[in-house]
Amino acid sequence: MGNVDHNAISQEQALDWLAQAFNEPREKISAETRRDEIASWDSLGVLVLMADLDEKFDLVLSDQEMRAMTKIDDVLAVLRERGKLKT
Repeated sequence: MGNVDHNAISQEQALDWLAQAFNEPREKISAETRRDEIASWDSLGVLVLMADLDEKFDLVLSDQEMRAMTKIDDVLAVLRERGKLKT
């Protein structure tokens, strides 16, 4: 199924990373967590997320793609689609 990057991470690892990126307790972060539930997922948080996606996964997303993300699962979906998330 698709080409999966050898550096692909599990969903649990992705959630750990996102909790760190947004400086949130890990137990507060799940695929269903909405953007408006994460105080630090603001304009600065989007920049941190964009930088992390580029640095850790070599993924560059457009502003439009970033704005379209409304919950954690949207970030996971991008990782999944680009072969960076183990399925």
